[in-house]
Parts: sequence; C-alpha cells; structure tokens
Amino acid sequence: PSSKLIVEGANIYVTNDARQLLFDKADVMIIKDSSANKCGVVTSSCEIVCSMLLSKDEFVANKEALVDDVLLHLRYIAEAEARMLFSCFRKYPGTLPQFSERISLCINSVTDALISRMDGLQLGDPLLEELLPLVKTNLPKSLADLAWDRARERMPLQYQKNSIASTLGSLLVYREGIMLIESMPEDKRADAAIAYYRAMTSTDAL
Repeated sequence: PSSKLIVEGANIYVTNDARQLLFDKADVMIIKDSSANKCGVVTSSCEIVCSMLLSKDEFVANKEALVDDVLLHLRYIAEAEARMLFSCFRKYPGTLPQFSERISLCINSVTDALISRMDGLQLGDPLLEELLPLVKTNLPKSLADLAWDRARERMPLQYQKNSIASTLGSLLVYREGIMLIESMPEDKRADAAIAYYRAMTSTDAL
C-alpha cells in the first residue's frame, strides 16, 4: 500500500477482514470509524441540545462562543479516545480496530447498564438528582452558563438519563481502562459506575 495509515472518515469504510489483512500482511495502521468518527455523534448531540435550550436569537447572539466551546469539547473527547486507543495498542496484543471496538463496547455496556438502573426514576428521585450534574459537564461551557437553569424543564427526562449514562460510562472507561470493565460482571457495572462517581465527587476529581 502507498499509505501506512488509514483513518476512517466514514462509517463502515473498511470490512473487518480487510482491516485484519492490511494489518497482518501490509503493516497498515487503521483508525476505525468508531474512534475516528466519534466527534461527529457528539456534534449532533450539541446541535440538538442547543435547539432545546436556546432561542434562535440567543443562539445567533452567542454562536461564536458556542462554536469555540464545542470545538474544545470535541478536542477533549478525541484526545481521551486516542490516549485510550494507543495505550491499549502499546500494552496488549491486538490491532487498533480491535481495541477501538472494545472501547466502544465497554462504554456502551456501562451506558446501557446505567440507563436500565435509572429506568422508572423521575425528577426529584435522590439518585437522579445526585447524577444530574453529569448532564452539565457534558454541555459546552458557554451553553451551560447561558441555559443550565432551563435544562430540567426543557430536556426530556429520557434525554437527561441518556446524557448521564453516556457521560459517566465514557468517564469510567477513559480514566480506568477497558480491562476493568471487561473483568466486571455486567450486572455490577451500573453500581460500580455510580460508586466511582461518588468517589470522584467526594474528592472534587471530576
């Protein structure tokens, strides 16, 4: 191959078999779509939450600051993903696409477990109130400054739960690694994530 690196800018860009052959036979490094395209999903989420919390005039008036903060947010997520991906690749046997998939599976498994754990909870429930600050940490700073006081009323409850779950799931995986999650029984992952959050907030480590 003329290139020794492929970064998949589109989803389902290369098949799993082709990725493995390129790595085994041609020593090509591949950054899989689930890692390379992660910020595209986050950008869409930022667009949605802006439409929930801001009027058109507010958005236009604050657009420059919002865009700057979204970019900061995306760079933070991209760096966390890259650090985890290449750390796993350096330490353990396997390919970059394999580790990319494992990172995604770990984040999704914790996220799904937390969503199930919060099923049936309503605003005002002690656990939901305890975890609600995670929604704010997932917002661009200028948006949180402008409109956090409206979030409880304007964000659908399930959206808030999904934001809590995905934020905490990502936080746990990026800080503690995939081996911890993979070694943990699935039915223990939600409680482990909540305990981790409590430990972090008690030491102001968020």
